[in-house]
Amino acid sequence: MTASEHGSGIRPPRSSSPWLKIYLLASLILASGIVIGMGIAFHLVGSSPMKMHGIPEHGPDKITQDLRRELNLNDEQAKAVLQLFKQNREQLENLRERVDTEVLAQMENTQEKIHPLLNPEQKALFDKRFEGIKQQFRPAPDPKGSQVR
Repeated sequence: MTASEHGSGIRPPRSSSPWLKIYLLASLILASGIVIGMGIAFHLVGSSPMKMHGIPEHGPDKITQDLRRELNLNDEQAKAVLQLFKQNREQLENLRERVDTEVLAQMENTQEKIHPLLNPEQKALFDKRFEGIKQQFRPAPDPKGSQVR
């Protein structure tokens, strides 16, 4: 006779709860979504600092191709749009250079006004943190490879 026939405490293993399986599946799906989302974000933004500054990587030609597809532009419209983007590109780059320079100057002015309020240890920590913030406002690299300044 077996132990279960005698009523002893040994029992066959019980199947795991269906809720545990659902929880594990949901966790796996959530983790997969996070990984995929981070990959897409890195691909779209992280790999291209120029996109963070709003400067298209491939310039007027790429923008026009995208608009042509999205808006179903005909040849004449696409040609006119491309012409306008090319004409305005230099003006926009000059404007960005002026604005970026002014933003950095204002940030440095603010930093100088905060310094007298801090002790030496606080200044060092503040300057380290503030440098990271200023890096976000540096002018974007020129698509041709040189720094806009």
